Amino acid sequence: MRRETWEESGVRVGRVVIHSTQPWPYPANLMMGAIGEAFPDGEEIVLKHDPELEDAQWVELGQVRTALEGSTGTPDMEAKGAIEVCSS
Repeated sequence: MRRETWEESGVRVGRVVIHSTQPWPYPANLMMGAIGEAFPDGEEIVLKHDPELEDAQWVELGQVRTALEGSTGTPDMEAKGAIEVCSS
């Protein structure tokens, strides 16, 4: 997780805690969720290491809570190329 986070976002991570896992059917892998703590001097987002991400940003804890409660995406801004999903 540390290496992947640095490659994709430039953020340097120290402490990592795995909080969940689930099977990922293709190609028979395991997906995991983790929480990482960024080093105080490693919080700058730099996207030049790996072209996989177009954007990365820090958000407030309250925004994360809102998203987990069923809200969608990034609060107060539209992501370039985002797809809006409507339920009816």
